[in-house]
Amino acid sequence: MKLCDLCRLIPIEKPPSLPKTYLDNGPQTQGGDLLFIEYRNENNPPPQGFGYPHYPSESQLKESAKTCDLCRLIYDEFTRIITKMPWPSRDDGFFITARETNQQGFLVWIFGEKGNIRRVGAFGAGVRNGAGSLSSIFRGHPIHKDSSDQTASNIVKQWVQHCTQHHTLCGPPEGLNAPLPSRVIDVGTSPGEAKLIETHGTMKGYYTSLSYSWGIPPHSYKLTRSNLSTYKSAIKFSDEIPRTIVDAIDLTRLLGIRYIWVDALCIMQDSDTDWGNESAKMLNYYGNAYLTISAAASDSSYKGIFNKRDTPPTTVFHLYPKADQKAFLPFPR
Repeated sequence: MKLCDLCRLIPIEKPPSLPKTYLDNGPQTQGGDLLFIEYRNENNPPPQGFGYPHYPSESQLKESAKTCDLCRLIYDEFTRIITKMPWPSRDDGFFITARETNQQGFLVWIFGEKGNIRRVGAFGAGVRNGAGSLSSIFRGHPIHKDSSDQTASNIVKQWVQHCTQHHTLCGPPEGLNAPLPSRVIDVGTSPGEAKLIETHGTMKGYYTSLSYSWGIPPHSYKLTRSNLSTYKSAIKFSDEIPRTIVDAIDLTRLLGIRYIWVDALCIMQDSDTDWGNESAKMLNYYGNAYLTISAAASDSSYKGIFNKRDTPPTTVFHLYPKADQKAFLPFPR
C-alpha cells in the first residue's frame, strides 16, 4: 500500500486527456494490440510531454518500483509490453492520460520515433466494498477468484434489477403474465429443496431458463417416465446431479425467482412424443423466461457455472489527498 509522491498525486478521479493531435490520428494495431499512435502535425514539432508526467526514465521507474506498489504494477506491465514492440523507444519518460470514452482508470505512454507515442500500460480502477462516496465515482470492483462469492452475487442482483427497471427491451414480453412451461422446477426457499411441477398450461409467473452444454455422455441425471413421480415429490441433491444444474437452481433462488426450466429435468428424455412436443416450444420457453442463465464457461453439465478464475494483479491505497476515503484498486486491463 506504499506509494511514491508521483503516484500519490496522479489525478485518478479525472486523468488528463490525450492531446488532440494524437486523438485525430487512428491508432496502429497488430493482432488487437495497440502498437503506436502517430503524430501528424507538420506545422508544429511533437510535444515534449503531455498528460500527467510520471518518472522521466525507465531506470527511475524501476528504482521506485522497489518501494511503490503502483510503480511496480506500471513497471511490470511496461516490461511485458515493450518486449512485443518491434521498434526502439526513446527513454524520455512516462506519461499518464485518461482511458477511452467512459472507461475508468488510466493509460501509460512513452515516446517512440518522430513524436509517435506507444501505450505501455492500461489500468482499470475500482473500489472495495463499502467504499462510501467513492462508489459514486468508480464503478469497478475487485475481481475475486471465486465467481460465486457474495460480492459477485450482489452485483448480479443489482444488474438484473437495473435491467428490469431501465431496459425496456429486456425481459419476457408478457411480464408477470408469461405462461410457465409445461414443467418447471420449484426451487423452494432453502438449498437442497426442489421439486418438479407440472403446470398443465394453467400457471403464469416468473421463471429462469438454463442454457448449457450437457457434455459427453453418459447423462444419468435426467427426467424419464420412471422417475417422473419421484421428481414431483423431491429432486434429491446427490453427487449424481450435475453441478451446473445445482448452480442454476441456487442462482434462481438467490434472485428471488421461484421456478426454473431445465431441459434435462423438464422434458422426458425417454419419450419421443414428449420430447417432440416440448422441444418445439423451446423458443417460447427461452423467450418468455425472466432471465436465461448461460453456463458459457463450462463444456459439461458437471463442471458448474461458477468456475475459479485468475485475478489480475492489484494494489490498494487511499485516494490522496482524501486520506479518510477507503481503498482504491487499479489493475492492468
